[in-house]
Amino acid sequence: NEPVVFIVEDNETYAEMIRFQLRKHNYQTLTFHTGEDCLRHLYKSPDIIVLDYMLGTMDGLEVLKQVISGGTPSEARLLLQKFLENSDRPNFMDILGGYR
Repeated sequence: NEPVVFIVEDNETYAEMIRFQLRKHNYQTLTFHTGEDCLRHLYKSPDIIVLDYMLGTMDGLEVLKQVISGGTPSEARLLLQKFLENSDRPNFMDILGGYR
């Protein structure tokens, strides 16, 4: 089974570069150009979400908040939580409302 990676990137060139690199390492990729489209497909249970911050109508931070609050698998929560705890941005947790 290939791990499933969601690529959420509104720039098609960047999305293609990320997809190309991941496919070389046997990842199955699904590309979304909006945060809303990504959220509609979470039922496909991605292993990893590569998320651009600067998206169109919904920024990457809002997508991240909704992924966290939407009941992602515990493993994904742990990875997100670990990332946030190790973030070099001290106000990042405040932006997310103190999620832990």
